[in-house]
Amino acid sequence: MTNPFFRDGQLPPSSIEGAALMGAMTQLVSPMSHVALEHMIAAAAHQFAAEPTSGEHYLAQLREVVELVQPREVFAGLAKSGMTYAPADLMDPQAWRGPNGSYDFGFQAACRAQMQDREALFETL
Repeated sequence: MTNPFFRDGQLPPSSIEGAALMGAMTQLVSPMSHVALEHMIAAAAHQFAAEPTSGEHYLAQLREVVELVQPREVFAGLAKSGMTYAPADLMDPQAWRGPNGSYDFGFQAACRAQMQDREALFETL
């Protein structure tokens, strides 16, 4: 399924999703380590919460810069830095929040743990 933002410009509903989207698009334009990317996402989440209109405007500008990028390229760009999309079952209960209510830097480890390698074997019929 294509992200609604990449498909038609639909903005994410929460500050953390806006910050994560900003991080993903920034990673495509200017790759950084997963540590730097997580710190940027944490800071951006605060900024999106404090100034949602400015955040939406910034995302729209970023979308113009990476307009021709396919969502799978976003995923590949994140994977190169050790980051991955957060599954809905971790986002819904706000597992991204730490004890202080802000972004938890251990969150990406939980996301990566959900993406274990799988093996499929076909038996001869």
